[in-house]
Amino acid sequence: MGGKRQANVQHDADNPMPMPIPEGAFAEEERYMINGVLTLASRSLRGIMTPRGEISWVDANLGVDEIREQLLSSPHSLFPVCRGELDEIIGIVRAKELLVALEEGVDVAAIASASPAIIVPETLDPINLLGVLRRARGSFVIVTNEFGVVQGLVTPLDVLEAIAGEFPDADETPEIITDGDGWLVKGGTDLHALQQALDVEHLADDDDIATVAGLVISANGHIPRVGRCD
Repeated sequence: MGGKRQANVQHDADNPMPMPIPEGAFAEEERYMINGVLTLASRSLRGIMTPRGEISWVDANLGVDEIREQLLSSPHSLFPVCRGELDEIIGIVRAKELLVALEEGVDVAAIASASPAIIVPETLDPINLLGVLRRARGSFVIVTNEFGVVQGLVTPLDVLEAIAGEFPDADETPEIITDGDGWLVKGGTDLHALQQALDVEHLADDDDIATVAGLVISANGHIPRVGRCD
């Protein structure tokens, strides 16, 4: 991402007063990670979670063959098991356990109920989320809004990427790509990651805006048409 032109800053969870980090004190990647740690408490779960629309879940109401096909065709190893819709979560189960249960004729809902989901409000800050993830023991946590509607899920990897940057799979397109004199950025990219890439300290005046898509919609008042740049 090139050398930093400005000093990174520290944000205290209770006092937003920035504290500069000496420019020559750390290497580029070290400064990125240190800044990620220091700003973690000021960020929202919306910016680091996997959003609702990207969650793969198993419907316990489906037939055995349908569930088996879904599990075998998915790259994921852990699934929310729900009853008819995502907001009706029964529990979180590993794919291999579900496949064994299907082979043995065990009810999927019964298996899932033995591993209830850990649910947190979207207002929880990422620092306090760390303790919750420790209790999840390798699983993920479900994020809901004030009405109990699922907004997304957070894994330990999501938090690590919030601190150290993206870890894309071999066949995955990075969230931020340089394109000539500009950038190609996925709509779901966390604003903090874009700020780091652009070497700026602030992009949005509204604290509720957590992603690039939210920033663009806020600036335009609507979802812009393809090719529009105003």
